[in-house]
Amino acid sequence: MAPAFILAMLSQVESRSFLSIRRSMDAMTMLRLKQQLVRMGAKQRQEVSAFLHKLKQDTPAWKKEMTRRMAEMDSGKKFYLRG
Repeated sequence: MAPAFILAMLSQVESRSFLSIRRSMDAMTMLRLKQQLVRMGAKQRQEVSAFLHKLKQDTPAWKKEMTRRMAEMDSGKKFYLRG
């Protein structure tokens, strides 16, 4: 189980986008959160990571990018090299 501080922080931000969460935290809050994450076990960090990834997937920017990528794949472009 994640420490109470992290659970409280995450419950406050469930409906907000990942970027708005980052902008709204003051420096001390971010520092406390990072310190708590460092003390967590691997399983707990994995759970937090999955939660944050889910938040990111719910943003309009993520959905737009996935739609664009799927359209490229449907048109025959299956991969690309970044340069």
